[in-house]
Amino acid sequence: MKKLSLCLAILILTGVFAFAVSPATSADTQITENGDRLYGIPERTTLAAFRGVYSRSGYSVFDKDNKTLPETGLIGTGCKLCYEAADVGSTVELTIVVTGDIDGNGKVTTTDYIAIKNQLVRNNLNDTEKLAADVDGYGISTTDYMKVKLHFEGLYDLYGGAFIPDVEDNSSAPESEEPDEPWTSGWA
Repeated sequence: MKKLSLCLAILILTGVFAFAVSPATSADTQITENGDRLYGIPERTTLAAFRGVYSRSGYSVFDKDNKTLPETGLIGTGCKLCYEAADVGSTVELTIVVTGDIDGNGKVTTTDYIAIKNQLVRNNLNDTEKLAADVDGYGISTTDYMKVKLHFEGLYDLYGGAFIPDVEDNSSAPESEEPDEPWTSGWA
């Protein structure tokens, strides 16, 4: 199974499945406001860590249930960032979109890539979840599903777009029953 995931990662990254990494998935992307959304926060970011990199002051962050997010809480898709806008004299509410975090728990997990798979069949995500699922910015597709799944498996970095080679000692890995020759070797 690991070989299959590795092969799919290579196919995606070599362009067999055409895609381009959008700025929102780049490791050096700045946190940006776009309309009523906030983008550029990677998974597993605590509120305390976020405060260290986000330049706006005097804001509050709330979870999906509108409860104040604790400093140790993970920022996930659907969280709200609110601040007073001095120039307009009212409260601005931004919905946070974390690339790959469809369920809003602040982490990319199996639930997230399964949600993308289900979206391809049922079209059941809300607008914010769709933005988190559209990893490459070209609409939700099997490419997004594979990128999120490979990110979860540690073979792709959603936030840097880089392939993470498996160079660890695999001596404890089970032996594969697949032949060593390429699957196309039988072609004449």
